[in-house]
Amino acid sequence: MDSSGKFTRHTKEEINSLVELWRQSGKNKTEFCRERKINYSSFIGWTTLKKTHHKKSASFIPIELNDSQKLFAEIHFKNGSRVCFYQPIGADYLQSLFR
Repeated sequence: MDSSGKFTRHTKEEINSLVELWRQSGKNKTEFCRERKINYSSFIGWTTLKKTHHKKSASFIPIELNDSQKLFAEIHFKNGSRVCFYQPIGADYLQSLFR
């Protein structure tokens, strides 16, 4: 919203820049949006779109498992997808998957 109280549209470049500024700021989304007078719901959508874009460009490499390896952890998503880990992984790695 601008100083006159009207909503403003942002270009893709502006959105990408604002999301990057937020990531570097160390502030939570609410605080960042309040300071910059950005609609919180819109900002949530922007950060979600950015995550979705990265997921589409991600690639996977095949791994070979032998029968002796046992399941270490399994993550189930609401959309029915799941990810299985057959070796120990740290919490930091898991958190990095959802940034």
